[in-house]
Amino acid sequence: HYVAMNLDGISVLNDWVGGVTVTLEEDFSQLDPQMTKGAALRLQGDQAEKFVRGRRDVGDGTNASRMRRQKAFIDAARELLLQQMNADMNCVGRLYDALTTNLQRGWLINKAYECREYQWKDTITPAGSHAVGEDGFMEFHADADALNALLAESFFE
Repeated sequence: HYVAMNLDGISVLNDWVGGVTVTLEEDFSQLDPQMTKGAALRLQGDQAEKFVRGRRDVGDGTNASRMRRQKAFIDAARELLLQQMNADMNCVGRLYDALTTNLQRGWLINKAYECREYQWKDTITPAGSHAVGEDGFMEFHADADALNALLAESFFE
């Protein structure tokens, strides 16, 4: 099965849940003058995409920082979606109508309601370091021993 969404779908999803509120730990003012470090902001429109995708002109430029923002966004959006699902039994159907998918409408609606009680696990981040590569882009170099231990712990008994 699949759900397809263009990158502008991030903004659509954000606005669909009423706007995700975040505290900006990094300065995004080069991307949007309202998005200054320390501001508590209810993301509107394309601010959501800037928040979850911004990297090169934001903070230390690492993907690790961007992933922390993505997790914060997903956690807050999930809570807003759950609130809407609890208040309006038809909200998932309206969300389905806005998606491109090969899933059956009823199946997705039923699955969404089944997943309301799902217990989310913490995000696993491998140990390693960041450095600017020869191409000028920030790179992540995983600690090989720590990565092997993480893989063994995660996938083998």
